[in-house]
Amino acid sequence: MSPSPEPSHKTSLLRRIGSAWLNVVAKLGGTALSFGVYIALARWMSPEAFAEVVVMLTWLAIATAFGGLSMPLVVVRHVAENLAAGQVGVARGTYRFALAAIVAVSLSLGGLAVVLAALGWLGSTPGRFMSVTITAALLVPSVVLTVQTGLLQALKQVVLAELLTNTVRPILLLIGLGGLWLATRSPLAASTVLAAYLLTALLLVTALWWKARQALPAAWRITSPEDNRRAAMHTAMGFMLVMIAAALNERVDMLLLGATGRPEDIGAYAVATRFGQAIIVAVNAVSAVMAPHFVEQLQAIKDGRTAAAQDLVSRTARTTLWLCLLALVFFALLGPWLAALFGPHYGHAYLPLVVLAGGQALAALFGPAALACTLAGSPRVAVASLLAGIATNAVLNLVLVPRFGATGAAAATACGTVLAAGLSWLRTRQMLGIDSSVLASRQSAVITSAAS
Repeated sequence: MSPSPEPSHKTSLLRRIGSAWLNVVAKLGGTALSFGVYIALARWMSPEAFAEVVVMLTWLAIATAFGGLSMPLVVVRHVAENLAAGQVGVARGTYRFALAAIVAVSLSLGGLAVVLAALGWLGSTPGRFMSVTITAALLVPSVVLTVQTGLLQALKQVVLAELLTNTVRPILLLIGLGGLWLATRSPLAASTVLAAYLLTALLLVTALWWKARQALPAAWRITSPEDNRRAAMHTAMGFMLVMIAAALNERVDMLLLGATGRPEDIGAYAVATRFGQAIIVAVNAVSAVMAPHFVEQLQAIKDGRTAAAQDLVSRTARTTLWLCLLALVFFALLGPWLAALFGPHYGHAYLPLVVLAGGQALAALFGPAALACTLAGSPRVAVASLLAGIATNAVLNLVLVPRFGATGAAAATACGTVLAAGLSWLRTRQMLGIDSSVLASRQSAVITSAAS
């Protein structure tokens, strides 16, 4: 009689849960450190130079999103799936195509920016051309970094990828720029700061490449890459649509409040959403741990064997719910103090913040359904659900904001978020046979496994 694999299975699940929480800590820690970098730069630079860096980094973030072409998610999806299926050549071909595509696009975008700056179309402030040139050079390693991160995530090195990209980077910047400022005791120039960002990005690309090389299977180096461009582009288009819908969903409330609300409500709601974003960041950290493991189960799901995927999604849902409940309690207790950090005029950001956190907690009851369907090749489920949430959010904003201000905007957003999560849960259960909610029967996986 062969020994039961159950203990090993439970150990693996415990490791995933631990990785999820560790990734949350790394993600939030990196966010706090990045915030610290901004505070330090504001003190170490003149207002004009600091404004120049902020503008350049804002455009860099936008260009990185477009230049990335959703390829990091494509790498997670196809590399993890094909490595699990033993198709190393297809996995390697996907990775090479992703790198080639993003480098080509980022070089084009960077070159266009340099030409426009040389013509004076991007402003004529002192040092603008130098700032644009360095930022354009920074674009290439920035997008390569996202794909390298995706590769490490596909190899289940999610926490390591998070630590290197979002925690180590601000630490290196603080050490380097802080040492330079202490040595010179003079305000840092915008070009100096941007050059430090460029050097840090190059170091991190090298570090991620080295760690990925260690984690890759031995067959990767001896297997020729196989063409997978059509499938990769199809997946990229789906991910891009989801990202656009998610971006609209996150900003429609502020846009409508800006058009219909009072200035004091707009400011208070901006403070509330700033803190509320921390919950989204943490939830994404948990989802990042789930993604490569879920992709490995896609073939089993197609074959009707959903037990392992069901167990994975259910545990991710419960972890996410606990995270959101902790955030709700934290903001409920410390919200007044957090709002007061922004000044005496923002005290009424407390109630909108609690409402937003409550909406995230209610949405967490439905689990990571949108992500599950998107990874399974059905991004239309997430897009349709998000569009329904956006429409609900918009209508309720128009109704509630004139009377309840920032709190009405928060309530509208919470309702849209919960509706989108509920619709995604319903369609995921219908299409994949997986109940992503925290209320999923624990016995369903056992029954499914016994039947198969």
